[in-house]
Amino acid sequence: VLIMLLWVYRSPVSPLVPLLAVTVAYFITRGIVAYLGEHYMTITSYANVLIVVVMYGAGTDYCLFLISRFREEMADDHELEQATTRTVHLVGETITSSAGTIFVGFMAMAFAEMGIFNTSGPALAIGIVLSLLAGLTFTPALLATLGDYAFWPRKATHRAVGRLYELTSKQVSTYPLVTILVISMIM
Repeated sequence: VLIMLLWVYRSPVSPLVPLLAVTVAYFITRGIVAYLGEHYMTITSYANVLIVVVMYGAGTDYCLFLISRFREEMADDHELEQATTRTVHLVGETITSSAGTIFVGFMAMAFAEMGIFNTSGPALAIGIVLSLLAGLTFTPALLATLGDYAFWPRKATHRAVGRLYELTSKQVSTYPLVTILVISMIM
């Protein structure tokens, strides 16, 4: 994960934000899951491994959205507080929807007949909720604290748009119904 984040951000500071946020969320999740496992429910011994994989995968993804949007807001010369607020406002709904979908899926695992699934699903759901909360609270706080230093040694800039991305986005926005139909037929 660290190597991927270093490659994406080309900064030694930016990758620390998602890693720190997800690690804090992970330790809180472990405590909650351990408490629930001790007092209220059975939790499989594989749950911890699954929690690590799911939280670092999803939590890092949520942070990638936030950091990318924050970079755009800072590149537009918005003030730090305004950039942070706009970032959470514009990206918060997307990552909340994603986490909600994953949460429902993991909670549905509680009804599975196979033990490893019904005993790990609720624990994974807790991990997703805490990853989301860290993404919506702790990550923006870290970004607001760091400001432009989050992208050190460079300043926040807009990413160059590739030719394929530009052609695809024009096609989708010009012919949305055709795009939906083609994707639906392929699926």
